Amino acid sequence: MFDDELMKKPQQNIWGLFMWAVILSSLVFMLFSDDWKILIEKRTYISVYLDQKQCQRTIDGTSRYLCGKSESYANSRAGTILWPYESEDECAIEFGACQKQDSGFWGPFNLGFAIVKLDLSYKPFPVYYSMKHKQYLLSSGYPVSIGDNSLPYFKPSQDYLVTRAGNLNDSICFDLSDGNRVCSTRNKMLENPTKDNLNMLMHSALGTKE
Repeated sequence: MFDDELMKKPQQNIWGLFMWAVILSSLVFMLFSDDWKILIEKRTYISVYLDQKQCQRTIDGTSRYLCGKSESYANSRAGTILWPYESEDECAIEFGACQKQDSGFWGPFNLGFAIVKLDLSYKPFPVYYSMKHKQYLLSSGYPVSIGDNSLPYFKPSQDYLVTRAGNLNDSICFDLSDGNRVCSTRNKMLENPTKDNLNMLMHSALGTKE
């Protein structure tokens, strides 16, 4: 009987170690899993394409019809975005090729479109290219890359955050919860893309001009 108890203890220890290994593995998996990252810190995921054909090469076959519709909608939407550049030269410094708007101001040509992944309640929106920063941008100045992107979280009702344009040289100010105020230009935030600066760029439509 004494020998039986000695035999059981190593087996229990091995079983306990196995269970701890499973638990630790699960915790590591959850920590690095995209689903858990979303729960820890909410994000909005978008896919950026240069044109319909590029979209169709990367999107699921049954959803490819959405590429043409998305590009058309984004192009139409680009016509409603008012850029504040007073001259072609001013716009060209930031973006390169620009066009005159019905408002009399100048703005860049849109060179791509973005689709919010897995959520049709978000409408596709245009993407631009800055020659100055060698970077694709949303109209707010937020930088994106061709392919999949993770943005600071915003709701479908707030998608003006990605379609309200701003001069990249504008100084935007934000009131902080501690009572302080921080101001910076979109250009400076782009040149120093810290997490705080990227959040301010994303939500620059909510800031005030200095």
